[in-house]
Amino acid sequence: MKLIGLSGISGSGKTYLINLLKQKLGDRLSIISSDNYYKSIEFQNLDANGFHNFDLPEGINEQAFLNDIIELSNGQTLIRKVYNFNNPNAKKQFIEIKSAPLLIVEGLFIYHYQAIADLLEYKIFIDIDSETALKRRIERDEKERGMTKETVEYQWSQHVMPGYEAYVRPHFDKANLIISNQHNSDDAFKKLEISLNQLLNKVKE
Repeated sequence: MKLIGLSGISGSGKTYLINLLKQKLGDRLSIISSDNYYKSIEFQNLDANGFHNFDLPEGINEQAFLNDIIELSNGQTLIRKVYNFNNPNAKKQFIEIKSAPLLIVEGLFIYHYQAIADLLEYKIFIDIDSETALKRRIERDEKERGMTKETVEYQWSQHVMPGYEAYVRPHFDKANLIISNQHNSDDAFKKLEISLNQLLNKVKE
């Protein structure tokens, strides 16, 4: 098994690309996302205006995330509850994560968590300009999470961008592969697919 990191700013299209990869690579690929390791709302930090800030590394249960990555790398299968973004009306869902030749570890802070970063053999960074990322975030959060544009813009300026600059962007130059995903394009996906197929070939050797 090879452990591959995939990170980038919120709205960069990480989930979009991963879903395409899963369709293409099937059971040769396993995915574990830090999104499903957020601590419950009472453990999230408040900003100066009393709003919860989910864009800090301590908002995620790093130890549980690390433990599950290790379990998967040892060939275990996991059952994990899907994080519902603190929506009390959301139906509980669980996902099964099976071990596979390639394991993608996805999330904002995966390169910031040293113990997790040390496990990753190949690091990918999805790049996009902040204006496009914000537009995607607004569209997603209005549609999927019932948030107002004003709330999303507040989170972006007060939480997302400061967190990105402090904990995500510093790892840009350390990535093995940087992919520009300005338009959720076929070119970005093809570049990612080629790199992962090369890694798969190395697993077989």
